[in-house]
Amino acid sequence: MFGNYTRSPEAKYPIALEEAYAVTKWIAENGQTLSKNSSRLAVSGDGVGGNMATSVVLLSKERGGPTIGFQLLSNRSQMPILIPTPILIPRWVFSHSRGHEIVLGKLSFK
Repeated sequence: MFGNYTRSPEAKYPIALEEAYAVTKWIAENGQTLSKNSSRLAVSGDGVGGNMATSVVLLSKERGGPTIGFQLLSNRSQMPILIPTPILIPRWVFSHSRGHEIVLGKLSFK
């Protein structure tokens, strides 16, 4: 699912961030009504969206939820990185070449 947020310069900080957090919280609380398993949330973003995704994870931790289990962050000039978010300072950072192993369950975070 992809949530929209008001873009700058129309929206002043922290409007876009609060909107992104609100969408994440809504999905966590109401995902079952859409036949989604909202107990396993992930966030992703490319460029500015990567910053927004990381900021949503930090807000979620600060505000006590929702729990976000995974981030996929990308920068168009670099390969994507995959971060298990229960540990906010990542112990594991993978390049895109190994990312498919995580998605397919072939690589463990234990």
